[in-house]
Amino acid sequence: MEQDSDCCWICLCGQDAGELASVCSCPRRVHEKCLARWQLHSAGRREEKMCRFCGSALQDWKPHMSSGAKVAPYMRVSFNGKTHKVQVQPGEDGAKEFEQQIRRMLTLPDDQEFDVIFHCRAPGTGDKLQLQGLCAFDAAVHCASMTTWPTSANGSHSSKHTANKTHWMRSLLQRLLSRVDLVGGAALHSA
Repeated sequence: MEQDSDCCWICLCGQDAGELASVCSCPRRVHEKCLARWQLHSAGRREEKMCRFCGSALQDWKPHMSSGAKVAPYMRVSFNGKTHKVQVQPGEDGAKEFEQQIRRMLTLPDDQEFDVIFHCRAPGTGDKLQLQGLCAFDAAVHCASMTTWPTSANGSHSSKHTANKTHWMRSLLQRLLSRVDLVGGAALHSA
């Protein structure tokens, strides 16, 4: 039987699934991609930046969950049956601008509280995610900014993929336009 240190504490696989790393003070080790996926799913919560067991600061997950070329991210904002397209930028200033755009778009007063649910796809895997709250804004923007063009085993674009370009572009557009649902007080409800 394998010892805890010989397998990833997230996926429970060993070295055969990738190199195991010690990323904090804990004796257990982890695949960095598994940890990055864990952190992404924990976006906006303590576990995104701190080990849930020992409290050590964790490395940034974004480099491990980046695939393809970055593009200018947009989000679809759904509220009261209407959808609005909003270009977004990462960081604290980007989050503040996003909140102000929402307030202007929906004519919300500054004292009206609201919450958001970001619906996006994880880079590399395409897993569907729901990230809760403005504190998860950067994670949602990162997901919306990543694209991947399918390639063949040798890294070139195959004729099969080129023939499916229209389908792929539709799929890409759906991934890039991450959806944001607004939730909040009695006057607000999710679309």
